Amino acid sequence: MDMKKVYEKKYMRCFLIVGIFLAAAAAVCIYVVNRNRYDFDKSFFQIIDQYDTRSYTAEELREIYARDHFLEDLVNFNEELNRQQEGFQFVEIDIQPIELIGHWDKPASLVNGYGHKDLRNQKVQYEGKEIEITPVDCFQVGKQSQFSLFGKEIFQEDAFVQQGDVVLLMLGSGFQGYYKTGDTIRFIYLNKTWTGKVAGFLENETKIAMDDFFVYELDHAMVMPFFSRLDINTETETDTDAGAYFDRDFQIDYFFRKNAGYLKMQNKEAYKEGRRLIEKLAEKYRLDYTLLRGY
Repeated sequence: MDMKKVYEKKYMRCFLIVGIFLAAAAAVCIYVVNRNRYDFDKSFFQIIDQYDTRSYTAEELREIYARDHFLEDLVNFNEELNRQQEGFQFVEIDIQPIELIGHWDKPASLVNGYGHKDLRNQKVQYEGKEIEITPVDCFQVGKQSQFSLFGKEIFQEDAFVQQGDVVLLMLGSGFQGYYKTGDTIRFIYLNKTWTGKVAGFLENETKIAMDDFFVYELDHAMVMPFFSRLDINTETETDTDAGAYFDRDFQIDYFFRKNAGYLKMQNKEAYKEGRRLIEKLAEKYRLDYTLLRGY
């Protein structure tokens, strides 16, 4: 037998074995990396409504929103969510920019520009006149959720009771030097004009950590409370009373945002139980809500 061929075969066999070993080792490394990336203690699961065109036609949605007691059902659903339920805690939080009214002469770094745009002092038509608006990130939090999110009370109880169009604001540390406690800020939120009153400032580098993937830095953001109830008059005298219908639509949108908070549980293994609880509670009020699985 040709010894050269024998050695070549042994060499190739060893080469293949080493190659298989390295490939297996690489696969293990990839698995470990992915496991470390995705296998963490997720405890915040978002509650979502399913009122969209994937689940309903446009006509069905109009009928649902016009249904008697639909707004009341949303409010009652929210109030029951905020009652302490066995095995989970509702965390009421919504994240979206508010549009500050008037000329902005402060740094662009404080503005929500989607990371690359300068959106200061945009000129828009609002209530029949041209104004300048500047978007700033804002977090709305419920009375109980502030303890889960910040570990302490940042707003006192009366901040969650609506007093006309005035709402208290806690500003991130980046706004210090540009505002002071007691200053007022006019802004647009959900197509209504509000007067924000600066109640104070957050500590430097304040963060909200929902989990390993969603950590929000608040130095360049504002925080305002969710009102427990709204005092806007919704009674209508005629079908053409557009203003009153707008107020009802506003309240529906407001409570959609209040209800789209998070269910906090001990760990992600409790997801199925949490989903059953949310869907059972929604069914009680003839609503269509579920719990988002996420990752």
